[in-house]
Amino acid sequence: MRRLADELIAAHREPAHPRVGVVLLLVYLLLGLAILGLFTAAGAQAQPVVYVSTSGSVTTNGSDCTTSTNCVVMTQAARTSNGTIVVTGTWTGTLTFEGTLLDMTVAANQTASAGWFALNVLPNGSNSYVTTATANGQWIVPMALTGVRARGSAAMTGSASVAIAVTSARMNRVPGVDGTTLTPNVVCFNLANPDACLSRSAANTLKVSTDSTGTTAATSYAGKFTTTGTGTVTGLTLANGENVAALNGGQISFSTAGAVVGSVSPAVLSAYLGGALSFIGTSGSQSFQTDTITIAPASGSASFAALHLNPTINGTSSGTAYGLGVASKTNTLTGGTIKLASFGTTTSDLFTGYSELASISVGGQVNGTTFGTATNCANTGSPATCGSAAAGSVVIAAAATSVVVNTSAVTANSQIVAMIDRSLGTRLSVTCDTTSDLTTGSPAITARTAATSFTIAVPVAPAANPMCLSYLVVN
Repeated sequence: MRRLADELIAAHREPAHPRVGVVLLLVYLLLGLAILGLFTAAGAQAQPVVYVSTSGSVTTNGSDCTTSTNCVVMTQAARTSNGTIVVTGTWTGTLTFEGTLLDMTVAANQTASAGWFALNVLPNGSNSYVTTATANGQWIVPMALTGVRARGSAAMTGSASVAIAVTSARMNRVPGVDGTTLTPNVVCFNLANPDACLSRSAANTLKVSTDSTGTTAATSYAGKFTTTGTGTVTGLTLANGENVAALNGGQISFSTAGAVVGSVSPAVLSAYLGGALSFIGTSGSQSFQTDTITIAPASGSASFAALHLNPTINGTSSGTAYGLGVASKTNTLTGGTIKLASFGTTTSDLFTGYSELASISVGGQVNGTTFGTATNCANTGSPATCGSAAAGSVVIAAAATSVVVNTSAVTANSQIVAMIDRSLGTRLSVTCDTTSDLTTGSPAITARTAATSFTIAVPVAPAANPMCLSYLVVN
């Protein structure tokens, strides 16, 4: 450009011929304008002209556009350079033309009254600007705006058909970078083959899927999921070395470190884990959940429970309601023993320093160091009043050959055991008969009434003192 200017000056000062100088000057001016046009065209490409339009009908009126029939709104008029509004139809009333610089990507701004102002538009064929219309016509919009609308501002009858068209110089914008908002429902990491996508499947719910529609659930590897408050993790499969933590503060977690593989498919991991859980290990001892709770009361009369199940079972059904159920399915452990439940004390945990007190085997056998009943009766009356006691001590009075024991523990199918026990004198506060049972005969159960009583009888009555007896009802 500097060289061009120097040549123009030289040609003007020392022309070979006056006309030659003028011709050269015109040539150089035309050349400069052409170069300037190239720069202008290149700059214009950065802001391409976009033509956008909208149309609709106004049949009602209001102070804003909350009611859709109050307005026809152009929401794509970003950086408007000019536009046209055309109204046709059969109608009466008043249309007010309005403009705004609000962000039209916010839905509330499109219908609001605040932020919109009366727009001066120029009727076709007129030099006087107006802001309203009461009849059909065409109007020119000369302003740069982000939104344009026609609003019914006075009582409307019929239907005013409104068409709005604008040209806007839009910058080439990168969503999410230059202040615009990027809110897709599905984001995929491989556009050519979308097999790993994140989607919003519901409110506050993020889904990993194998397709761009968010339909088919995918597999998440080596993931850690943490939720605050109430949260769930569904359809999760863990490989070796992976772990899941849920309910931050609730400490509900499991890890698959070492040779153990945890599989949850399907599962609902919330307050507690439900569904299918499997552990595979070849050595060592493993447990799904270990609660190392320490109960150390210092004083007072409080009660404590490390595990408290308190279900409410109340309804009508011919089935069975289980407060706690343990159902072992396959029941094959080559070289080992399966115990559905085991109770005991320990110096460390279940696998180290454990002393079993009672257990239930998979074959139904119950083992324990001692056995007891909820209540144990001691009564010398006839009949003996024993409430619901399944075991107790009673007597057959002197000169009598039987005693009725009233207890609701007996059923039609109970196994009832009765035996002479001469050591019960202190407990029953009597002197027990010492006559040989070879004389009196052995006690026998001679009658029963389910949920009410049973009768113990001997062939020969004790002579001077009552015969002391123990009984046990097994159902």
